[in-house]
Amino acid sequence: MEYIAKNYQPMHRQVYHLKPEFLHPKLREVCQALRSQRPEAEKELRAFVQEKGPGGIYQFPLFQQSFCELLHEEVKHFNQSTMPKARPNSMNQYGILLEELGLYPGLLNPLLKEYLQPMARVLFPDAAGDTLDHHRSFIVEYQMDKDRELAYHYDDAEVTLNVCIGGNFDGGELLFGKLKSSKGPDFERYPVAHQVGMGLLHRGTHRHEAIPIEDGERYNLIMWCRSSEFRYNECPHCGRHGREQAL
Repeated sequence: MEYIAKNYQPMHRQVYHLKPEFLHPKLREVCQALRSQRPEAEKELRAFVQEKGPGGIYQFPLFQQSFCELLHEEVKHFNQSTMPKARPNSMNQYGILLEELGLYPGLLNPLLKEYLQPMARVLFPDAAGDTLDHHRSFIVEYQMDKDRELAYHYDDAEVTLNVCIGGNFDGGELLFGKLKSSKGPDFERYPVAHQVGMGLLHRGTHRHEAIPIEDGERYNLIMWCRSSEFRYNECPHCGRHGREQAL
């Protein structure tokens, strides 16, 4: 990361710092009410988000189109550079770690603290939503000759944000099944289509998959939102105690 910080020349420096105009106006209004703990804030939030399936799958307008275009271009610019790049996670082959790109301090940390955590406190109180304090964030890239799909899985997160930031594509919907803790058959799926700028919040333990794209390319920003307090007491994978923080 130090090498990248010294040698990489960003294309759009403005995306490295969260600005109110990057976000949907209604999101700003709702989260201000949540942070102020106004009596009607929870009702406003639940009217703002769309529930896409059982178990807590919420879609809502997050980023403005203009910001998505800038971030998409910045990501492609970095991909085309000679900077070293690590895989985003153990399942996706193509994408970038946003900590390497330097987007944590000014963009993603404030997004978690000022917007996602207040929402998660209401929507996921049983999934450490009120104690989210750090994250692992990355871009995943889907193309016909690269990753086209993603197998059924759950995330190393208490709460996950997934938002499409760009690309022209067909197919590639997310399919949600059961929570990791659920018993019995797991055959039913709840589809969610990607829309540029639309955020999707769900429990990290909510199993899901991405079906193959049929044409084009798609770029998504993923934030695995985590709680140090929760992880000190319980490993999100095996349930054992004494794990302080995920790598």
